[in-house]
Amino acid sequence: MYKIAPDAYWDYHRALFEAQPDDHNAETDDEWLDLKVVKKAIDGLDINQSKKDQIMKLVKDRNSESYKQMKNDSDLTNKYDIDITPTVIVDGKVLADPMDYDKVSKAIDQAIEKKNK
Repeated sequence: MYKIAPDAYWDYHRALFEAQPDDHNAETDDEWLDLKVVKKAIDGLDINQSKKDQIMKLVKDRNSESYKQMKNDSDLTNKYDIDITPTVIVDGKVLADPMDYDKVSKAIDQAIEKKNK
């Protein structure tokens, strides 16, 4: 999305967010986030059809760099059992409260200190 229609990114993001089931615990992303949902979100964007077609082609092409990046993101969410956003991971550890600036800053400082030893 960001390479083809960067100005439409947040509209796309919002459309996918709104497509989530009300009870997000009822289904996994794999169960509700399919090509039909993605296509509907892309079709709703205020961009020309050529760009919509390019985006869908990248989404479907499992050899595209875009697909590989999405797959990597998905693998990371599974690896770290991420179920909320934002999630902050420092030095391989999920921080309990990603909104606590002092704790996040302290964890980063500790990781840097550990690495520099």
